[in-house]
Amino acid sequence: MSSLAGVGAELTNRPIRRAFLFFDKDGSGTISLDELGDVLRVAGMNPTRQEIQDLRAQFDADNNGVINYDEFVHMMKSMKIVPETSKALQKKMETAFSKFDKDGDGFISIHELRDMLMKMANNPISRRRTKMTESDLHDILGPMDINGDGKLDYKEYLLMVGRTTAEIEELLALKNADKLDEAATSAK
Repeated sequence: MSSLAGVGAELTNRPIRRAFLFFDKDGSGTISLDELGDVLRVAGMNPTRQEIQDLRAQFDADNNGVINYDEFVHMMKSMKIVPETSKALQKKMETAFSKFDKDGDGFISIHELRDMLMKMANNPISRRRTKMTESDLHDILGPMDINGDGKLDYKEYLLMVGRTTAEIEELLALKNADKLDEAATSAK
């Protein structure tokens, strides 16, 4: 029975484990003061240096000046910070991508990019209403269009919105797994 409890705890803590590995940028197995500040900012907080130090002191049980994994789990649960699961992130990214990909062909064309930018420019909140030329659009799209085909695929979109290589690989794997599940279901 205890082995099942351990498996349940591991599944529950998996998003926290992934968050820990993501924020442990130097691979030391601990979260430094600067890395802890990044954790808090990603969670939507804007802490001062003193607040970060106070938080580290509160959760650094062994008083070694850094937060280890167990301390990190305790901190995340105590502060009710819940990292996004891979599936939630996948859904969010695909939804955002589909807002650009109006024709549903799996790419963001220069025309779809223009339409989205124009909607953003015509938003009452926006102060600037400028007409974008075809050249402007190519300048915007160019650096993001890694394979040079004149449009953005899903992977290029993920790079554009700042996802890490590991996150991109996982999101692409999840998307492919979903496609295989759909194909298997429709074949029945």
